[in-house]
Amino acid sequence: MKSCPVCDTDYPDQHKTCPTDGAMLIEVHELGVGSLVRGKYRVVRKLGQGGMGVVYLAEHLLLGGQVALKFLATELSKNPQFIKRFRNEARAAFQLRHPNIVEVLDLDQAEDGSLFIAMEYVDGPSLRTVAGGFPTGMPVPLALSIARGVASGLAAAHARGTVHRDIKPENILLTGTAGVDVQAKVLDFGIAAMLDGPAPTSLTRGLMLTPEYASPEQWRGMPAADMDGRTDLYALGGVLYEMLTGQTPFHAHTMEGWMFAHLQENPLPPSQLRPELAEWPGLDAQVLRLLARDRAARHKDAGEVVGLLEIARRERVAPAGPVASTPPKLDGDHPETIVLRSTVRSNTIVEPAPIAGAVVPHAPAPVAVHALPVATTPRKPGKKFPIWAWGVVAVAVVLLVAGVARMAGNRPSAPPVSDSGSGGGTVAQAQSGTDDAANAQAEKDKIAAQQAATDQARADAEAAKKKLAQEQARAAAAEREKEIDAKAKAQEEQEEDAIVREVGGDPSLLSAERKAKFVANMKTMHCKCPCGMVYLQCYRQDPKCPNRTDNVKMAFLMSK
Repeated sequence: MKSCPVCDTDYPDQHKTCPTDGAMLIEVHELGVGSLVRGKYRVVRKLGQGGMGVVYLAEHLLLGGQVALKFLATELSKNPQFIKRFRNEARAAFQLRHPNIVEVLDLDQAEDGSLFIAMEYVDGPSLRTVAGGFPTGMPVPLALSIARGVASGLAAAHARGTVHRDIKPENILLTGTAGVDVQAKVLDFGIAAMLDGPAPTSLTRGLMLTPEYASPEQWRGMPAADMDGRTDLYALGGVLYEMLTGQTPFHAHTMEGWMFAHLQENPLPPSQLRPELAEWPGLDAQVLRLLARDRAARHKDAGEVVGLLEIARRERVAPAGPVASTPPKLDGDHPETIVLRSTVRSNTIVEPAPIAGAVVPHAPAPVAVHALPVATTPRKPGKKFPIWAWGVVAVAVVLLVAGVARMAGNRPSAPPVSDSGSGGGTVAQAQSGTDDAANAQAEKDKIAAQQAATDQARADAEAAKKKLAQEQARAAAAEREKEIDAKAKAQEEQEEDAIVREVGGDPSLLSAERKAKFVANMKTMHCKCPCGMVYLQCYRQDPKCPNRTDNVKMAFLMSK
């Protein structure tokens, strides 16, 4: 059986290249259930297979517990340069200890010379599997929580100078319950760097990358030494884009098409593919910033992304809800429900109705309203008004008219209007009325201006409050990251000191760098005795080993 290192497609042994992307196929050998590896791992079952090899669930016979064994392809194990790179990168990955990173526990060669890495076994699906259940995009809080966990793990790795360079849904494992306590764990740190040597690059015509998520600088062939954490942030942007929308930022069918897309095209804002994303202010801008072609335009580091994703997760704007109105039931027919979409939010200013004759720009087109039929009920005939009542009404009307005339006769007559002067009494009264109307309008305008000033002050205060809350959340997130890093570093130093004391050394006499290298050698270098264990295991479990003291000396010498 052979497998493509780019698309992970399996082919029969007679095939040499992948017909899809032209990559050289790699031969993959499988182990049976119960097989022993180096006398300390028993294969339980096969977990999966990719272009770079096979992964098994195995039981550690000496220490107990389960681990994941990742075997690399046989062809890679025959290349001396790759073996050297494999050891260096695996040692660097071994130093990474973070809740969002799958831990590397051991590296070795099997009896047939195949290279393998023993890793922490994560009993959970990959992000690729989970995202497949959401074809139009995952729930936004869940997507942001996963992205924040990945960014947190990347921040810890970048702080140690390690760049993943192949972030993709297949390399992100999830544990916990969806929507409650999901934890993302990044897999395969160092694998991309292992495969970045002169020989393996020929497997994919000089490029070892995943087309959907590779950064522009990777497509341009930037040397690994010049890459930094912003390469991983670009890939994280692609993964987050896919989680939110159900599709990758770019689409192509060939390697050349993918290269052109990443180097020349601009992705659509996620909210154009999924309108409800507009309810999260600034989310579009953050995703597109991660996907900036110029890495200088991306976030400065993963720690900044952690804080911004936490802010975005908390700042959803309440969506506008539908308002339903139901007309009364007519003549036994079922009432028709008219649903109106409300677009007025709590902070929206509702403009008054336009004045008659005024020109309203961008006025919406008139909406045709269909009148519902109205049922009319014929009036029932009543009784005739009696004749004697008409007489009473006539007498009352006469008395009312006489009273009005008497009141008019007693009213004093109005003084004559003087013709002297320029305006006269009538003009003065008219002018007085005009002044009163002008004063009333001025007072109304004054009140309106005061109300507008009050509204503006309230809006400014809300904006300042929101900005302060964002800064506080960002500072709190950064402080939490510092605490996590400090605790991890303290635990690591305590473990290193304990191991140095265990083998009879004094940790205070060693520099931090040399102490770390010494402990790493004790955990990775293997004893030459038949046990085949790493130095530290042999030292602890085989006091009679003749190489016990020499192993410690060798680990110390190799730490210079």
